[in-house]
Amino acid sequence: MTVHVSVEEAAAHLPDLVQQVLGGEEVVISVDGDDQAQVTLVSSLIDKQAPLKPRRPGIDEGQFVVPDNFNDPLPDEILRAFEGQ
Repeated sequence: MTVHVSVEEAAAHLPDLVQQVLGGEEVVISVDGDDQAQVTLVSSLIDKQAPLKPRRPGIDEGQFVVPDNFNDPLPDEILRAFEGQ
């Protein structure tokens, strides 16, 4: 069964919703009437039997080159777009 709640209801009753998810329910959270998020068990997202692959530093070496002007100031039109935020 799917339980639909507003974001306000979810904030007020999060511990209860987590218990419902642990019991097998699906919880969908809506914002202004539109479904926006789903609460799910972490164990359903991660296969606990599969070990995490070790990270390999440098695997993407050469895939991106930092341009020489990377640290230059941004153009005025971009700075104006962020004024007042």
